[in-house]
Amino acid sequence: MRSGEMQVATTNLRRVGLVFTLLVALAAALPASAGAEASANIRRSPGDSGTFTLQGSNGYSLYFKSEKRMLTVVASRYRPAQATISPRGKLLPARTGSGSESTYVVRGLSRDPSVIEADLGPAGSVSLVFQPSGEKKVTHVDLNAKSEKCIGATRVVRHLGNFVGSVSFRGENGYTSAEATSVPGTVGTSAFRNCTTRRTGKAPVRRPATSTREEAFLTVSGEASFTANRNEDEAFFYAFEGAELAPGFFVVRTAIARGGSELFALGRNGLSARLSPPAPFAGTGTYRDPAGGPPSWGGNLSVEYPGFVQPLTGPEMTEPRLRQLGG
Repeated sequence: MRSGEMQVATTNLRRVGLVFTLLVALAAALPASAGAEASANIRRSPGDSGTFTLQGSNGYSLYFKSEKRMLTVVASRYRPAQATISPRGKLLPARTGSGSESTYVVRGLSRDPSVIEADLGPAGSVSLVFQPSGEKKVTHVDLNAKSEKCIGATRVVRHLGNFVGSVSFRGENGYTSAEATSVPGTVGTSAFRNCTTRRTGKAPVRRPATSTREEAFLTVSGEASFTANRNEDEAFFYAFEGAELAPGFFVVRTAIARGGSELFALGRNGLSARLSPPAPFAGTGTYRDPAGGPPSWGGNLSVEYPGFVQPLTGPEMTEPRLRQLGG
């Protein structure tokens, strides 16, 4: 994700209080990253996590992680949009392509990630204890090659084995379900990373002023949050939504898609746009900013999250804003 895309997505996240609160809670559960001293401490003692993957019905996989007394469960038909660890201890990169997923969050777990006891409300429960097999997977990570300031362990040791006990999960509207009494997994060094962009020392490449007229950002918020941005070559689309499914049990739903810039078509007068994102989105959204009137957002645009379809237009979606650069 380019820095401009990330900036737009982050700005729109702040418009959705619950989602933003949950993401802050996720960050708070991870190691601090203030200053060189904190970086050194995290590299010496990065903390541990317990992870396993449970295969669900209807083509979904459930990625469980217990870390810093918090359990997250990512439900996705694709590799998640966050880094994960395979049952054999291999570090798997985040997905960069289109797709949607749901991340469930519950806090208050044991400090020991090899013991996972959690009430998932309507989604099920987890009561597992890790039994090591004696095998381990050691991965050496070259953080210096990634950025100037990259916080995380450079030596990740994952102990292999099985989580034994009981685990059950049922997604909203029954989109997937799974249960097991034993599932392969790992316990060991946290694979958390927090990296800044490497500085090359070269001056940024500046496009001709006329080309910036093809760059635009659109945000809409309300019951959900939708963001799109485009340049002369590509268009990127994001949707975010959060809910509390039970006291202390939350879900954050996210979707991303990308395609050609024609999927985010701008009107000649710079006061209108028509968006037709690819799957997991469907339909179209139309933005208009008439003279003397407030901007409007209409159409039949929607996004498919695991378990249900979320409309992205209608009276619940407010505060549309379109910004073009250099126009």
